[in-house]
Amino acid sequence: MSDKQIVKNLQNLLEEKYEPILVVYLLRVPPQEELKVFAQKLSADFGYKVLVLPGDIETKVEILSVIKNDVTKIESLQQRVLQLIQDLEKEYSESLQPVGVTIPMEKDLSTATTTT
Repeated sequence: MSDKQIVKNLQNLLEEKYEPILVVYLLRVPPQEELKVFAQKLSADFGYKVLVLPGDIETKVEILSVIKNDVTKIESLQQRVLQLIQDLEKEYSESLQPVGVTIPMEKDLSTATTTT
């Protein structure tokens, strides 16, 4: 068997057993719906299954090879992440302010009130 044939067989074996997963680590924790749309867009644009992990110490992207049997575990993990964010949004809905919303301030700060 030639070297080219061995490499071809190994490549076929890898493609048969493994699937690439695009893992995105985000510094911020976006709203659940925004995160879901972001993951779907990345998956559509790049053709990989996507796992987005918000709340990391830095934003970075990796492509990992995952045994195909574990792909469903990755999809389950992504659903858990989305559910946890949704639960946190509900729990803290009164105290969370959308980014870019200005809170009107009165001139006399002693009587200032905030609006949500």
